[in-house]
Amino acid sequence: GNAFYKIRTITNDDVVDEATIISLYDNTLIAELICDEYNVAQLGSTENIDISTKLQALIDSKDNVTIYIPEGTYLLDIVLKNKNMKIYGKGTIKGSIEQNTTFIDTNIEECYNEISGIKFTKNENDYAIKLQTGRNFKICNVNIDNTFDYGIYYNYNSNFNQRINRALIENNVIYSKYGLYLKDETALGCADITFSN
Repeated sequence: GNAFYKIRTITNDDVVDEATIISLYDNTLIAELICDEYNVAQLGSTENIDISTKLQALIDSKDNVTIYIPEGTYLLDIVLKNKNMKIYGKGTIKGSIEQNTTFIDTNIEECYNEISGIKFTKNENDYAIKLQTGRNFKICNVNIDNTFDYGIYYNYNSNFNQRINRALIENNVIYSKYGLYLKDETALGCADITFSN
């Protein structure tokens, strides 16, 4: 998949995940993936091969992760928990993405996450994109087909602090039964959300 690897001696700190650190025949060596962004095809994803668990472990371990979805269809269900996460491309995700930034001291941290350019078709979940928590994120230029009940979904009924704010949702094409479903029965649920096109 046009991936570059550095072959080097394994250390005690290395975790062989067969994605970014790959075991070799010589068990004193590993191949370390060298990249600025993670291409799901390079990591082994296809329409029938689910790498969600492997990819989730990778993206949960750090901030500033970019995931590229090339042309084609990829079985994938992931949660964007950290900061500066970007998932983009021209391909189709057969599954869903959840925006659920970790709370720190009951406050939502600025996440600056972005979901852009990709298409969605249903695997198991009734939503393509689920908004759970997040501040300062974008969903733009995505295409969600009619296999979902909900395109972009948010439903909350707790008295907890504000959960979604400073979001930009623009230039999306959504064919699902409930394209944009936002429901909040709390005093401080959604705020500063900009919808365009």
